[in-house]
Amino acid sequence: MIRRLLTQLFRNPTAPKALKVRQAQQWSRLGQNAPYWSVLSGCSKTQTVSEADQEAFYRSGGDEIETMREFFESVGHTVPSGQCLDWGCGLGRVLVHLAPIFDKAVGVDISYPHLQITQTYVNALEPHIA
Repeated sequence: MIRRLLTQLFRNPTAPKALKVRQAQQWSRLGQNAPYWSVLSGCSKTQTVSEADQEAFYRSGGDEIETMREFFESVGHTVPSGQCLDWGCGLGRVLVHLAPIFDKAVGVDISYPHLQITQTYVNALEPHIA
């Protein structure tokens, strides 16, 4: 199946664009119908995500940033400053923890519904993150 898909992609010059459109549609549907399920492992698609689960979800992004800081320090470096791009930021789990570290942190995602949730979450935080 993968071989067939790749063959179709390379033979049809419009296929990559069509694939991107399809991916955007799929992620947008997930963002509308099950945003946390789409990025959380161990979460039922039909399960309502509690406020405590959401808090733990966003906190885990901070844990990843702390792991990154520890790694940089272990090899004699510091986390760089300047600008940061979180490509595929989803619900902003990591982005909200990058914003205070960098001069500017920008999140992009293929799913507008995911970005709307990110923006709502960010708006509830300190003004310098928005």
